[in-house]
Amino acid sequence: MGWSRYKLTSKEISLVAVFAALYVALSVLPGLPTPGDPTGQIRIEIEASMAPLYGIMLGPYLGALAALIGTLLAWLLPPSPGDIFGLPALFCPAVDALSVGLILRGKWKEASALLATFIALYWLSPICLPWSSYWYVGLAGSFEKLIALSLIPPTALAIRRTDLSVESRTSGELAARTGLLYALSFIGNEFDSSLGCTAYVFFLVGMGFQVDVVRFYYICAPIVYFLVRVFQALIATAIGGYLLRRPVQGALRKAGVEVLMTL
Repeated sequence: MGWSRYKLTSKEISLVAVFAALYVALSVLPGLPTPGDPTGQIRIEIEASMAPLYGIMLGPYLGALAALIGTLLAWLLPPSPGDIFGLPALFCPAVDALSVGLILRGKWKEASALLATFIALYWLSPICLPWSSYWYVGLAGSFEKLIALSLIPPTALAIRRTDLSVESRTSGELAARTGLLYALSFIGNEFDSSLGCTAYVFFLVGMGFQVDVVRFYYICAPIVYFLVRVFQALIATAIGGYLLRRPVQGALRKAGVEVLMTL
């Protein structure tokens, strides 16, 4: 297997650069308030909401690469350049794009295994042990991830039964594909959340935070964070509903963008 197999073409490099720049540009926008958040501090980030579309439009690997580069650049730029507390989240949007692209490529078992691994690592983290005493911490931090995990097989089955390369012909078919887009967006955002939740546990404990303090943080607002993922998926679906239909999609394909789904 030659090294040339892994080299990016000039067109692929250009697409990754454009989508990475788009991610950075979107990161400048202020986050949206989360309904139900009593503190007003938990925000819905527009750029993170877009990550599933990277997997749909660039495929799992280029989409993940573009999201990773965009996230890294956004992290290095003001207002908080190189904030150490942003480190655990650097790979989250990339995993989001990767998972959605894998599912659309028919590799849903690999995606399921990856999400199950993140969930298992969370349950094995210090804040969830021993399970007999802190099972509720594990449940609070993973219930919506388990929902996403259960959605992967039926979503993959729906994809296999649908020719996503052609535009929908009826309003019913359009509604079904829009629902499919929402499911993919929700699943992708939960990959982001699952990796982030797990990484932050080990990061914070490793930084010297008391386990009880970290545990308390994780059980404070699980429903609010679930709502963040719900609304992020809505944002991705709304934007994708425009980008994945003609004539926009036709223009994207002419530009060399790999679009794995048509509405």
